Amino acid sequence: MFLILLILFYQYFYFLIASIVKFQPFQNEAKHIFGFDEPGHKHCMVFRFKVRIVDMNLLEENIVNEEFVDFVNETVKLFGICSERNAIEKDSQFQGSWRTAMQRKTIKFVFREKALPLYSPRSNSLSSSAASKTLYALHELKWELSLVEYKIRWNGYKSNSSLFSSGKNTTALINVPLNQKFVCRDAINITLHKRRRKNVIVQLLPLAGQLELQPLATNTFGLGNNVFICERTRKRSLRESFQNRMTIFSGILLGIGSIGTIIGYSIWKSQQQTKIPSIL
Repeated sequence: MFLILLILFYQYFYFLIASIVKFQPFQNEAKHIFGFDEPGHKHCMVFRFKVRIVDMNLLEENIVNEEFVDFVNETVKLFGICSERNAIEKDSQFQGSWRTAMQRKTIKFVFREKALPLYSPRSNSLSSSAASKTLYALHELKWELSLVEYKIRWNGYKSNSSLFSSGKNTTALINVPLNQKFVCRDAINITLHKRRRKNVIVQLLPLAGQLELQPLATNTFGLGNNVFICERTRKRSLRESFQNRMTIFSGILLGIGSIGTIIGYSIWKSQQQTKIPSIL
């Protein structure tokens, strides 16, 4: 038990010292971005989003506590550790802390680099083990949101606290090719769990119309300039584009029909005038 407490204390101490000494947070309300700088003022993590926390663990029944957290606001204290740019397996994390009445609240995000297979062999289509190994050898380096934690501490006592965790369900929500910025114009919901407690919903919301995540930097590309648009926004953009095209097409058809009607009416009127006998 003492060893576990010692390890936890070391991790917390390392996280705090590394954040204060090496990685300096920045909060830019004008540009709606926040993140962390390495020595030399190089950005090693850049984000644009705010959080909506929905907590149903209240004493009153059917009462939902809703709270918005804006990380660009200086009332939210930021701490973070950027991954080393030349690390083989990159791992970055940051947390934001704020106070509400007698509660101290903290939300933490952990990002990791991972090699995901491009293809997965099927037993009915591939019988050769060599072919299977070849397919499994094709991987793509991606970064993913691997963990989200939300902690509430009452009256400043560590023993009087609750920790909600996402587990591993965030991987499917956000995984992006390395050196690409995740961009989304739609909200992303993440469910946090705690035994014998109701779930807490953490909703990532766009800030100034857009949600952006750049958690990992490399020696070669830095944070990267390529953009990865989330699936929901891509589908909505395609749908809106199709609707706009249909609107334009309908307008063209309506215009052609109107011109045809005018021409037809002019021809009919001229024919009627030729049929009227002259009085002279």
